[in-house]
Amino acid sequence: MFVALQLIGVGLMVGGTGYLVDSVQVFALPEGATLEAVKVALLMVVTAAELSFALMLILRGPRPSTPHAVQG
Repeated sequence: MFVALQLIGVGLMVGGTGYLVDSVQVFALPEGATLEAVKVALLMVVTAAELSFALMLILRGPRPSTPHAVQG
């Protein structure tokens, strides 16, 4: 499970680069076809990572609460 969490984290970081490329590409090279392809690939990675993260949170559920001792 730990390796899966690491892969999701790496996917989110790589995909964050896609968001950055998307923002810069609009201003720097609005008609750059190569940069457009890179942007789409990175955004596909972040989409898969975000969906995996959401699914993991849904399937894993909340942590069980531990009762705290009341000291008086």
